[in-house]
Amino acid sequence: MVKKTVKKVVLLGESAVGKTSLIKRYVHDEFADDYISTIGTKVSKKVINLNVEGQETEVNLMIWDMLGREGYMSTQARQIVGAQGVIIVGDITRPETMENLEKYWIPMILRTVGTVKLPFIFLGNKVDLADEDSLMSTLDIMAELEERYNHGMKQYIPDHLNTWFLTSAKTGEKVEETFESMANLLFYFDRAEDPFYTRIQDVIIKGLADIGPRTTTIEVFDQIMFEFSEAFGNM
Repeated sequence: MVKKTVKKVVLLGESAVGKTSLIKRYVHDEFADDYISTIGTKVSKKVINLNVEGQETEVNLMIWDMLGREGYMSTQARQIVGAQGVIIVGDITRPETMENLEKYWIPMILRTVGTVKLPFIFLGNKVDLADEDSLMSTLDIMAELEERYNHGMKQYIPDHLNTWFLTSAKTGEKVEETFESMANLLFYFDRAEDPFYTRIQDVIIKGLADIGPRTTTIEVFDQIMFEFSEAFGNM
């Protein structure tokens, strides 16, 4: 008998690193050169079949394409709630986006959920455009991230997979492997439901949202989207 399960996975990373293109490549096997900044969140669905410890399993991956601009922390925090896996994406051709994987995105996850007890997969995207220097720098960053956050996790996934990849949404390089790795990792991070967990998250998220007067355009939009999410949840 096939076991069926649903898992929420969020893609994080700055604007224009290729999150939307990676999802399109994986879900629809498409690539578009045009770029439209994601407003709010778009959710895509992909069914993947796995054999987990002898059990045939059908995994419905609900893939959340998250708003990538800094400054929308409360909106991003609200949408991360309930995530069971995180894929964090940087653009190899823009070193600052790779550095921000740990400077901005991981701290934001920590402040939101209070733990790194989530499967992380790190991506350096646009490998098809990268030069040798940026590739070497990215490999160093990935090695450090794996040591700090994913040490020992590779033993839980098939040998041909990993917890980080150099990807290309344009060519499809390592895109399929990214989501297959996440689907496998999801089964080793299940945790019991904590009756205080949601309440603690709400306190933290509201604290992130309470930054005082909103004076910039980004801060105003962030507040609007945060209040919309508060009212309608995951609808």
